[in-house]
Amino acid sequence: MAQDGRPSLRQATSAARLVESAREQILGTYAERLTCLNDDTAGDSARLRQSLANAGQLLSEVVSNLRGGLVAAEPGGPRTARDAGASQSCEEEHQEEHPKESIQEASAFFQAALASTALLIEPGPDWIDLYLLVALALEESLTLRMHESVSSYTGFLLKQFRCAQVTERRRIARDLHDRIGNSVSVAHRQLELYDLYRTSQPSKADAKVEAAQRAIAESMRNLRVVASDLHPRDQVKNLEKALRTALRGANTDGVDVTLTVRGEESGVPCTVLDQTLLILREAVINALRHASATTLTIEIDVTPDELRASVADDGRGFDPGRAPADRHGVGLKSMVERAELLHGTLCVSSRIGAGTRVVLWAPLKGPADADADAVAE
Repeated sequence: MAQDGRPSLRQATSAARLVESAREQILGTYAERLTCLNDDTAGDSARLRQSLANAGQLLSEVVSNLRGGLVAAEPGGPRTARDAGASQSCEEEHQEEHPKESIQEASAFFQAALASTALLIEPGPDWIDLYLLVALALEESLTLRMHESVSSYTGFLLKQFRCAQVTERRRIARDLHDRIGNSVSVAHRQLELYDLYRTSQPSKADAKVEAAQRAIAESMRNLRVVASDLHPRDQVKNLEKALRTALRGANTDGVDVTLTVRGEESGVPCTVLDQTLLILREAVINALRHASATTLTIEIDVTPDELRASVADDGRGFDPGRAPADRHGVGLKSMVERAELLHGTLCVSSRIGAGTRVVLWAPLKGPADADADAVAE
């Protein structure tokens, strides 16, 4: 080494040749250490190939830096496989490698490189300087890569945090619309009817006020649930009973409503029943509010494997290619999102003048059953 601590050109060139000569031995030893370090790597040939490719790229950088008289690798080099994906959207599936795994792999590589190069160093007056130079070059290049890896993982975590925020906001929007907005809308409609009947039919007007009071009380209960982020205390246990209660609070004057429930609900998770009720109730409210229908048919079929439900009316219908009847589209969007949370599907079919039919399908075995708790949160 020179007096200022920097290697001479001859030493740097010798170190570069040494690393280059030991390349195959380094990669072979590194592969052995990786398979001993992690059983997942041993069983994943694609991951092993990628790790070895990254190691080969690192060795090339070290050799290039040594030949250029540089000890540390220049920042801004090629991105590694694990660096990619930090900018992926929330919808894309991606599993970022934890820095702990990167550190373990870097340690295995460093040990393999030092052990392999040590075998090729010929005895001489400057063999210690040569060995230290190789170690320093490897250490500085690995440090740069580790900084990149940690930065990438930090970006990945921030992206996951933002995605969680978006998901939570969507959940709150659904709950505000379906649990609170629905009840407030019912109360508003009942008060409108009260104003209509209070002079001509006082007894009927009093019934509308009572219905509005019940709807307001329900919205207050649901507001407390949403605000405290707690599960509802009285989860749905019977769809037919819950839907009939919802229908009593809605304005069904002049509409022939038929509700049929077939199958055994006792085996259906309460969270699935709860989401199904919110979807069907929204479909019913939309039909009563917008369709000008004379008949409304609600059918629910439950089997051990699936739940199917439909809400059909003979109202004015609409063009599915245009904006939904809900002024902001929140109602239909929340119905679709709730169906997706159940790993099910929601199909809305309609024609102008020919009514509207909403069909929900949800599996009761598999992902929907396993994720029942997650749906409720």
